[in-house]
Amino acid sequence: QAPTLEDPQGTLVGESMQYNIQSRLGRIFRGRTAYDQGFFEGESIRVDGESTLRIDLGSYSTGDNPFHKHYVLKSAKTKIIPNDKALVKNVVAYVYGMPVFYLPFYVLPLKRGRHSGFTVPTYGSGPTQGAYVRNMGYYWAASEYWDFKGTADFSGSEGVLLRPRLRYADGRRLRGDVSGSYRSSYGLKSTGWDLRANHFQQLQPDLQVSGQTEIAKSLSFVNATTRGIDPGRLQRALRSQLSVTKRWGQKSLDLAFQ
Repeated sequence: QAPTLEDPQGTLVGESMQYNIQSRLGRIFRGRTAYDQGFFEGESIRVDGESTLRIDLGSYSTGDNPFHKHYVLKSAKTKIIPNDKALVKNVVAYVYGMPVFYLPFYVLPLKRGRHSGFTVPTYGSGPTQGAYVRNMGYYWAASEYWDFKGTADFSGSEGVLLRPRLRYADGRRLRGDVSGSYRSSYGLKSTGWDLRANHFQQLQPDLQVSGQTEIAKSLSFVNATTRGIDPGRLQRALRSQLSVTKRWGQKSLDLAFQ
């Protein structure tokens, strides 16, 4: 059976292990551990007294099969602070064994629940996109009333796709979001954009306003950038509308503008 080290933060498995019971310092050689969305591996994984992991010559992937990884992040040094973040230095992303990009430094969030932090990118390849990197960016939980997320997708054949999103809410009386996307070639020439917004506000107990708008350079661009949606649900038109609802006891008046 492979050497296993367990603590409240998780389980480390490796080929061999060194551990000092008195100092609670340990090292696993060719080890592997899981954290929420992915798996960390390394030639050497050290555990200090505060359960912080330090990985030498390591890798990170969301694939659960260590022998069949479609994409992987490889790094020289990784520091994992449990329930907080992973600090990764000298990162090279590989897709099907081919290097696609390099970053001198990156932070992977490991906290649970709503918190600010860098997003977890995904990697792969497709017949139209070529090799791609998606969801690289940052999420900012600015306050309990609003947050912002900005991500970028990089594709070998389609260029760069930027995706900003702002959300706001104040209890049940106010909520909304503004989001969009902008694509350009690596020559910085725009190839498409879209903007979407939704808003709801309870002005008075008997008066509320809501509206939504969708505008874009073209409908085909919107549908081309909508991943993971049933083709039967793709948009057939772009539209905007505003509605006002006023109530008098059991009666109400709805005004809608399109």
